[in-house]
Amino acid sequence: MMRSLRKNLILATVIFIVACNRMTEPVYSAFDISGWGARPTGMGGAFTAVSDDANAIFWNPAGIARMKYGEATFIHYKPYSFLNLKRWDDEKDEYVKAKLGMNYLAAAYPMGEAGSVGLGWANFSGKALYYENAISLNYARQVIGSGAVEERRRYSRGKQMDVFAGLGFKYVNHGYGMDERTLKDPVFVNGLSTSTSVSGLTMEIGCIAVIEEDISIGLAVKNIIPVNLGLMDKELLLPEIRLGGAYEVYDNITPALDILYRFGVPEAQRFNISLGCEAWFLYRTIGVRAGVNLDELGMGFSFRKLQEVTGVQADYSFNFPFRVSSHFGTHRVSITFQFGESLGLVAVEEQKNLDRRDKNALIEQYYEQGVSYYRGGNYRAAIREWRKVLMLKPNHRKAKDLINRARSKAK
Repeated sequence: MMRSLRKNLILATVIFIVACNRMTEPVYSAFDISGWGARPTGMGGAFTAVSDDANAIFWNPAGIARMKYGEATFIHYKPYSFLNLKRWDDEKDEYVKAKLGMNYLAAAYPMGEAGSVGLGWANFSGKALYYENAISLNYARQVIGSGAVEERRRYSRGKQMDVFAGLGFKYVNHGYGMDERTLKDPVFVNGLSTSTSVSGLTMEIGCIAVIEEDISIGLAVKNIIPVNLGLMDKELLLPEIRLGGAYEVYDNITPALDILYRFGVPEAQRFNISLGCEAWFLYRTIGVRAGVNLDELGMGFSFRKLQEVTGVQADYSFNFPFRVSSHFGTHRVSITFQFGESLGLVAVEEQKNLDRRDKNALIEQYYEQGVSYYRGGNYRAAIREWRKVLMLKPNHRKAKDLINRARSKAK
């Protein structure tokens, strides 16, 4: 069975690669900007296997299945700071500074065993000249879990392995601003195109395998369905494949590697490799990261603050492209809002490495807070506090008994 499955998978992959390479129509060069999100770009784009937040929507759809709580993130920035880029202004009859802007909004929410859903919007615009929009709707879930004993034995030869899979439907749209020069373009003058914009729909898939909780392997295939985005000639948005790996060291340091292959683009742009590393400190309150690929150098940092059911995270990244001159790099600042009842438990999980004295003090604090909630009739809050106790001390018998008692009263 497994041997047949592997053969079919290899055959399908070969057919897919050959089919993509045989597409000889002019290739569309837009939507080639993968720099969405300050956290991924701070790692130089080595994010395919690391994806575990709302940024996964545009990097690896499977990543949202790894989320433990809901997230919404937003970013606005101007690429290539102080780049002296000019455009012609018909009203002023002179060249003026061209303003480039990028906007990015993504939200994802885990629904437990039903999987996770995500929605993202990415926008690039050159004021009055050109714009691009991409809207992606994702669904992902865990397909092989460490709790599924038979599946674990069958696929991972006895090792603990979790596999996540995701699917995305992406709507893409781009268009041109109309000015005196655009109106003189042969495409519009000769009536070859009656529209200044064009749209299309494509698909993306991804998967992530997490082995023994510290090794991650990710695969993402974008633009599976080629989209014709040409106004006059056929210009295809063709697939690209990302393969990544990551290894978590000491529970807080994660080096990662990504390999990217694009179909149909000029040979010099087909292949890229990214190396990056992310590290978290102070119970994942402060994060730092750095990375590099063949196109640019990246670095960044994060600050995160978690409350009981809400949290906020600020991410900054700086990227310096090697092939663009006369600028001061690209600066990104993203704000992420996190929400969900599990946030408090996540904060506790990250405190497991406290010394014994501090841990015992926390256990006592959570236990007494649960008792206070219980006496006040707030049984759900009491259960949440005692679950924190069990995360720090799994054999705490009083907390277990009180959770069962609170559950019976909460019904």
